[in-house]
Amino acid sequence: MSEEEVPKADAFGFSGWAAALGVYVSLGILGYFLIQLYNYETSHFFSFRFWGDRIGLLLIFVTGIILCWVMMAWFPPSVAANNIQDEAGNTPLMIAILGNQIEETKKYLYFGTNLDLRNSAGESALTLGLQSKLPPDLVLDILGKTRHTNQRTLALQTPLQLALESGHPSTVIKKLIKKGAKTDFVTKTGETALILAAQYSEEPEIIGILLKEGVDPKHADQAKRTAIEYAKENEKINGTSEFWLLHDVS
Repeated sequence: MSEEEVPKADAFGFSGWAAALGVYVSLGILGYFLIQLYNYETSHFFSFRFWGDRIGLLLIFVTGIILCWVMMAWFPPSVAANNIQDEAGNTPLMIAILGNQIEETKKYLYFGTNLDLRNSAGESALTLGLQSKLPPDLVLDILGKTRHTNQRTLALQTPLQLALESGHPSTVIKKLIKKGAKTDFVTKTGETALILAAQYSEEPEIIGILLKEGVDPKHADQAKRTAIEYAKENEKINGTSEFWLLHDVS
């Protein structure tokens, strides 16, 4: 599958099978219960020789119904329902992310949503999450379940670029790179990953990470400014050991 292809939603997946299994188990228990009823004195269908058996069978049946209800509550009935896209191409997960709805995001993230789907702006759950106000741990969860870390939006923004522009912590940057995010991109205005980090990052460690990845510290953007010039204006970076490392190689 190419980076620009938008995958189709599965018709039925894990969450659908889980709900179906709950129904199947419950129906099986009901059938067993009825058979046991019939096997008692058939001339007295509703009489029982042993109260213990009756109570035990009822408990088994009730437990099955509860199990079915829990499965239906926690597992959406179909993966396809989780992947329905609106007119803008947004899935329920994307809408939850756009609204910074933490619990809804968790629900759709953990149960059957296709994270490779993209909306009409070329945004995926990952790129939207990187621009959201969701907690970093939840963004890391989205990243952990995402296969593609170099898909560009229609505005030609990569996930790493968005992460740097949004000032994400080093944990997110490290995980993106570990999952194959390319650090050699250049934005439409000539900014490299290092220039973006110098402008927006609050953790000097990110400067060291990108230098180690081989990002050119001497590259200048369209405004003719290099990373060191932006770093001087960033009080979180200026004066740190990473700042002087950047200064020495620039």
